[in-house]
Amino acid sequence: MDSVHLRLVERRDAATAVHDLVVEFTRIEQVQIDRHCVRCGSGGHGRPVIRGGGAWLSLARAGNYALVGICTNRPIGVDLELAGSVVAADLAAADIDDLLGREPTNSWVRAEAIGKAHGLGLQGIREEAEVTVVALDLGPDIVAGVAIVGLAPVKVEVSLS
Repeated sequence: MDSVHLRLVERRDAATAVHDLVVEFTRIEQVQIDRHCVRCGSGGHGRPVIRGGGAWLSLARAGNYALVGICTNRPIGVDLELAGSVVAADLAAADIDDLLGREPTNSWVRAEAIGKAHGLGLQGIREEAEVTVVALDLGPDIVAGVAIVGLAPVKVEVSLS
């Protein structure tokens, strides 16, 4: 069973959390993170990529929080929003379906996590059949989720710092 490791930290500690997770789960000692845009190939923007490979990485920030995720076997995407921070008009403007009448922030987080898992952000939302999506219970003021490409069972481990 594949494992996804997530760490919720204060926003200012995001870089340290990325470094620590990469070292812990890939054994890469000299951690270097690049960016890569799947659409245009640019290294100036796009998903975070661990130089040397070994794992998939995703990062989201909202308010004073940051959520870092790593999976060694499959692409993942994480998203994080403050509860109630998205309204229906935001979904419509981004052309996101209101997923089964969910609260708009939940629909946004789900769509963003799916898009990040495919490496394309909101433009990369594809059929949900291609991903496993897990809603995360991180507290009453946070809405978070992780999307993992593929349907094989996955174990999600969360640590709060």
